[in-house]
Amino acid sequence: MAKYEIFGSINLSPSGFFPVDASIEVVTDGNRRDYSFTVDGQARFVRVYWDEQSLIHDIGLYSADNESLAEITGISVDRDQFQNLWLQSATTSTHVFSYLLSSNDELIGNDAENIFAPGLGNDTIFGGNNSPEFFDYVNYSADNRQHGITVDLVDGDADDDVGKVTSRGGAAETDILHSINSVYATAHDDLLIGDNRDNEFYAGFGNDTIHGGGGPVGNLDVLSYRPEGRTQGITVTFTAEGAGKVTSTENGDEEDVFTGIEAVYGTAGADRFTGAAGFQRFRGFAGNDTFDGGDGDDEVDYRSDTAEVPGQAGIIVDLSNMDGEGRVTVAGANGDVDTLIRIEQIRGTRNDDDIAGTNAGNRLRGDAGDDELNGRGGEDRLEGGNGNDSMLGGAGNDMLLGDAGNDTLNGGAGWDTLNGGAGDDLLIGGVDAPEDELEDADVFIGSTGNDTIYGGEVEQADGVSSWNEINYNTGSLAGIVVTFTEPDGRHGVGMVQKKDGTGKIIGTDHFNDIIAIRGTMGADSFTGATSAADQRFLGYGGNDTFDGSDGINEVDYRAEARAVGTGMIIELGTGEQAIVTDATGDEDTLISIEKIRGTEYNDQISGNGLSNLLRGDSGNDVLRGRDGDDTLNGGAGFDTLDGGVGNDLLIGGIGVVGDEDWFEGSTGNDTIQGGVLGQNTDPEKTLWNEISYYKKGISGIEVTFGSTARAGTVLKLGDAGTDTFTSIDVVRGTEGADKFFGGDNAGAQRFVGYEGNDTFDGSLGVNEIDYRAEARAAQSASGVNVDLAAETATYRGFTDKLIAIERIRGTENADMISGNGLHNRLRGDAGNDTLMGRNGDDTLDGGAGNDTALFSGSRSNYHVTNSGTQLTIVDRRSAGEGTDTVIDVEFFNFGGTLLNLAEVINHGSAVNLAGGMVFENSKAGEEVGTLSVANPDALSVHGFELINDAGGRFQIDASGKITVKNGLLLDYEQAATHTIAVRAKDQFGKVIDQTLTVVLKDVDKESTTGTTGSDTVSGGANSDTLSGGGGNDVLNAGGGKDKVDGGVGNDRIIGGGGQDTLTGGAGKDVFAFGNKDTGTSKGTADTITDFSGKGGDKIDLKAIDADVKKKGDQAFSFIGKNAFTKAGQVRYEKTSKETLIYLNTDSDKAAEGVIKLKGAFDMQKGWFVL
Repeated sequence: MAKYEIFGSINLSPSGFFPVDASIEVVTDGNRRDYSFTVDGQARFVRVYWDEQSLIHDIGLYSADNESLAEITGISVDRDQFQNLWLQSATTSTHVFSYLLSSNDELIGNDAENIFAPGLGNDTIFGGNNSPEFFDYVNYSADNRQHGITVDLVDGDADDDVGKVTSRGGAAETDILHSINSVYATAHDDLLIGDNRDNEFYAGFGNDTIHGGGGPVGNLDVLSYRPEGRTQGITVTFTAEGAGKVTSTENGDEEDVFTGIEAVYGTAGADRFTGAAGFQRFRGFAGNDTFDGGDGDDEVDYRSDTAEVPGQAGIIVDLSNMDGEGRVTVAGANGDVDTLIRIEQIRGTRNDDDIAGTNAGNRLRGDAGDDELNGRGGEDRLEGGNGNDSMLGGAGNDMLLGDAGNDTLNGGAGWDTLNGGAGDDLLIGGVDAPEDELEDADVFIGSTGNDTIYGGEVEQADGVSSWNEINYNTGSLAGIVVTFTEPDGRHGVGMVQKKDGTGKIIGTDHFNDIIAIRGTMGADSFTGATSAADQRFLGYGGNDTFDGSDGINEVDYRAEARAVGTGMIIELGTGEQAIVTDATGDEDTLISIEKIRGTEYNDQISGNGLSNLLRGDSGNDVLRGRDGDDTLNGGAGFDTLDGGVGNDLLIGGIGVVGDEDWFEGSTGNDTIQGGVLGQNTDPEKTLWNEISYYKKGISGIEVTFGSTARAGTVLKLGDAGTDTFTSIDVVRGTEGADKFFGGDNAGAQRFVGYEGNDTFDGSLGVNEIDYRAEARAAQSASGVNVDLAAETATYRGFTDKLIAIERIRGTENADMISGNGLHNRLRGDAGNDTLMGRNGDDTLDGGAGNDTALFSGSRSNYHVTNSGTQLTIVDRRSAGEGTDTVIDVEFFNFGGTLLNLAEVINHGSAVNLAGGMVFENSKAGEEVGTLSVANPDALSVHGFELINDAGGRFQIDASGKITVKNGLLLDYEQAATHTIAVRAKDQFGKVIDQTLTVVLKDVDKESTTGTTGSDTVSGGANSDTLSGGGGNDVLNAGGGKDKVDGGVGNDRIIGGGGQDTLTGGAGKDVFAFGNKDTGTSKGTADTITDFSGKGGDKIDLKAIDADVKKKGDQAFSFIGKNAFTKAGQVRYEKTSKETLIYLNTDSDKAAEGVIKLKGAFDMQKGWFVL
């Protein structure tokens, strides 16, 4: 495997290694041979060594002083065959490389521009650089190739620098390309695919397909036909931006198709180029070429038409000199004549060109040579390139770039930018501008060399945003010394000495009609003129010194701060000199400086004893003028401006929403301009321009808004002066008795009175009195009491007079605020406030805290709608209080009834039941009571439904009347009350669910029959008749002489107190007795009419304590017919018709309880529950 490597930083092509058309001297010394020649004026030699078989293994390229430039190693070629090929057979240098590199080789470039010529085989090629300024080429045009190739510089990843080349026929061949931008194609049908860099493809003969890709740097992909030695021209047609075809008949009918191509370079013949939309660059070389740019913005490039010859003429072109068909003729130095149609940009030759544009915007580039460029009208870009060039921008805002050489740049009319570049240049800003036309101010770019700069006159005045300036912040200088001299009273005259990194003066510029100078990133020195002229200084980085001298000078920190994104604190102090730490952390020295322009961030700028101009620019700035008649301009942002002593002009800024400003009133006759803010008189706006006179040593003020909204005067008592203001929304008073008059305009003003018995007369405007700041200043925890109907407000012992005032904003404490007959807006702010609107359509805004809104009528007089963020409350009475909007209020007092928010927006606070009482066992349909909604909405019509009917006991009709549904379930002895749930719903969908209680009345002699199910039936204290019906029932007769019949089923029967008759009915029944439930004798005993022990009936005595003399609950013992011997015994006696059960609980022989059974039974222990 051979290896080809280029050393150093030379640009090397095959012809620079093996030239085939140069005079070559051959010197042989033993087994070494040197081939000496000159290429592009450089003396070089090729050295080879051979072995005993006359085989060469290494070939080196050297400079005349024996420096190794490149080498080829790892080869094995015959000495004589190599020499014959190079010096006799080869027609191009590429042939030599193809012979030497015919296997799988490695080619390595340097960091310059190289051309590689690989042979056949699988080669790896390293271009050596990724710079967009250098192209590395691979040349596949050698005539030993029999097939086309596919070049894919993307190869799967458009963002890396690796590409691939494969053969499109014959033996398989793959080359890997690293950092290769450009390719020379073969003479066959090739496919060329570019990557994301700028690519250049040299199309050979054959029908090629080219895809340029897109480059992030420059985005210029080139398709070139120049180096092929064609004898006929080509036809280039763009059909769309970047896409089209190239046709030729020189080698048969040939057609190349391309996409992603921005530039096409032609042949030495007569070529024709036709553009499309967008940008195209054309290069015609020799021949009478025709260029039609089409609809795009197109360039014709003449750099390669002629060799660079100092003093030789280049092209002459005047784009405005069109014939009747819009064609421009270009005369070339080589005798060719080109035709230009719809071409906007020209790039000249390497010789002396004369190029003129049109009255539309052009880009004209002279390149090398001493060129003359004339932009004429339009916004032009003129670039001289190397050489001593002369440029005239003409009318329009032009960019003129001189580059190397001693150039003359004249901007002409318009706001131009002139950069002379290297050399001693003359820069002329253009024609003098009339005083009322500021658009002709120019910017000059300072550079190395000794330049002379004429700015052209521009008015020097505060507020002027255009001026002639020189910018030295280009990175090429380490510092400057600026001196304004102004001889003979001429303004803007001086010089700039330019330093390198060692502090050495490397050039001096002289200027006229210059107002502003921008420094470097180093330590700069600026000295103003001794007259009263204006100068503007911009220091950038470094410890700069600004000496204003006797002039009126401004230091501008905007540009310097942009690089770090932070504001500054600037204190001009009380003396002539101040030290300021700038945005980059350097310390600047300011001497006799009157004007400061801050950064675009948040600045704090304070003046001195001079009449200062302080400008905050963007950001939320604080400007303080101190002594002197100062001008303070806040610029964009929420700024604070305090003029201090003197008659000051305070300007808020540009006046858009978010740029509202705060002004501090002080002594003197000040003029305050709040910023137009669209003349925003909207009383609902939340951002304001404000003036504050609080704590300024003024005993009182009289504020008068005039006939123009947001404009008026402030008379400061005690001979403190009168201020005039515009675009002001809020005026804050003093600690004394102030007077505020809203004026006869419809504006929206806000007044803040602070201490003292103040008078507020709103007049025709929509005015608000704000008590928040007064409470904060006093650190008071008490609220204000405002009664607009009485025209008074009391607070902390002061009483304010309020006349024709519509709006009140309370303190952050508990306030009481009442409206009048106007449309009031009452805001409680923080605290538990009480708001009452009275008549008129009012807005009540409680703010933070638990607030209450007062209304004179009951809730049913008002209709309430809820938007989610506020309530609209409409008084429906004929002489009502209007329609109010309520915000952030938690409680509502309607005619003395206090409701919460949920109760109000739900159109009712509760559901009431009128009546609610019924007798037990009432028949179905018996009325229980009627439902109604408490505190309903004025428009609500409610319907009712029963959502819990107490187990089927009750029902409801459409009017809300509750009646009995099943009276058998109403048993006082089981439950004296029942709970029901009802729902009220109005036509707006508002729902109120309520739980209510129905009370039962007891019936004295109750007769109750159960259902077929298992019931629980209870009697009362009177004599009741209870029947269980079917099912396993529990019947508790309660007190009184009761009759109980269990009916069918296994029932539990409790006689309770009194002499009861108990019948079990069918089933296994249990007769349960408690203490004293039965009498103590046969005549008072309870009777069981159908006891059947054998049928499963039982007598339950477990609830009776068998021995009352013992602690605890004792069980009985059954003793049959035996006599009692002790407490706790149960015995029985039977006759022919009945059986008596005796219970002993106290150890004597008398029974404490007797139970009578109808029928004679031999009782058994198992028939009892003891």
